[in-house]
Amino acid sequence: MKIRTSYSRLRAARGFTLMEILVVMVIIVVLATLTISIYTWLETRKNEQAAESIVRKIEMGLSSYHNDHDRYPYGTEAPFRNHGAAVADGEEFSSNVVYMALFGDYKNEGAPARDATIYNDEMNPGTQPKSNPLVRQITVTKAGQQVPLYILTDPWGSPYRYRLGSEQALPTKSASAKNLKMGTGQNPDYDFWSFGKDGDSDLRDPRAPENQDDIGNLPKF
Repeated sequence: MKIRTSYSRLRAARGFTLMEILVVMVIIVVLATLTISIYTWLETRKNEQAAESIVRKIEMGLSSYHNDHDRYPYGTEAPFRNHGAAVADGEEFSSNVVYMALFGDYKNEGAPARDATIYNDEMNPGTQPKSNPLVRQITVTKAGQQVPLYILTDPWGSPYRYRLGSEQALPTKSASAKNLKMGTGQNPDYDFWSFGKDGDSDLRDPRAPENQDDIGNLPKF
């Protein structure tokens, strides 16, 4: 008696070929790569939107501060008592100036000073989430002493930067107008920005394609 065996049964009996296995593996790798790429893009966009939201809130707070004081904060004037550890120069700890001004914590004690105006209550160190806090406490050495500072950090954990604008005068010992020291910002009022995902300044080469992720109010080239 002749037994007829279908092609599908024969194929099932002999198993998959090496080529078929390779094709399946390639498909799995492609799908995994696409999934990781989409997740990375979504995560980056979420962080970018969070940083953009913070920048807008800081801008509103600084505008209100300027309306009350007729100037933007620069970090070394009374009633600030930060030992000159942070100033509005765009360096690593410069966002401490914004924190002190908008939360009223002039002594970096983690709480606003008595009768201080709070322009942004989201800066309260006591209510920060454990993951991606806006406000972080750090310690710096100044004149041989350990000085606590609160700085603002972006969703990637890097410090925001703050710089007084080119049309804003810094305090000097002389009242003479010709001796006024002006801010060095690219904007006339102030610069406030995050280095973005790469944690590096776009100002090194503003026109380079990889240097286009800074988030803030810096002029675009």
